[in-house]
Amino acid sequence: MSRSLESALNDLVLAHAAGRQLALLFDYDGTLTPLVARPERAVLSHRTRSVLAGLNRSPRVRVGILSGRSLDDLTPLVRLPGLYYAGHGGLEIDLRGSRIVAPGATERRRDMQRLARRVERMAAAYAGARVERKPFGFAFHYRAVARCRQEAVCAFAGRVLDPFRAEFRVVRAPAAIEVTPDVGWTKATAIQRILEHMGGAVHLLYAGDADNDEEALTEVAHAGGIAIGVGADPPAGARYRLPNPAALVRILIVLRASLRNRT
Repeated sequence: MSRSLESALNDLVLAHAAGRQLALLFDYDGTLTPLVARPERAVLSHRTRSVLAGLNRSPRVRVGILSGRSLDDLTPLVRLPGLYYAGHGGLEIDLRGSRIVAPGATERRRDMQRLARRVERMAAAYAGARVERKPFGFAFHYRAVARCRQEAVCAFAGRVLDPFRAEFRVVRAPAAIEVTPDVGWTKATAIQRILEHMGGAVHLLYAGDADNDEEALTEVAHAGGIAIGVGADPPAGARYRLPNPAALVRILIVLRASLRNRT
């Protein structure tokens, strides 16, 4: 952990001791869990689940997970009630039991299905490429494509999607491209809704690993919070960097202990 991040976390602890609320928010894949070949295998470790649950039980601390996955996919993987959740990159939000969906997202499902079929036909030409359909969008995965062909298949998929960028949100994720209806809601929107739901003064932390986290990291940095990029190539907007999810969990364990000592 860099000295600057250590100082920022110490300020977070002092803010909490002074009565401030904390919102500790995280991306899922590549941030809380290592990236794996198949999304369904990205299971939260017992250690990570335990530290998140402990933080969320702390007075004036709320934990949230913001993902490109759907909520119906994400919450069974995490298995932690009482957290804030956002799915589809912010199109659907669970405010600790109360779900909201971005206006216009449901109406675009048929258009999304047509575009998903087009990309599926393209993917059929590449061994290992596949389309994961979701309630409000889809993801084109190419992690299982031969490494020497990954850049080519990503570029080809980009050209297929280019004509639709005015209607749909197309965002790079690790070895994937996420496509959702462009209705104005993002992970940054989810953060705003979470802050409104919490009310009062809130000190923020967000950690993410990919381009689809850039807006959330920028939102948190502009709010004076701690914006952490995870991985070898962290997204723009991250002020601090950690090499992998294991390093993030280690600092969260330290943070949990510090909050307990100050409570």
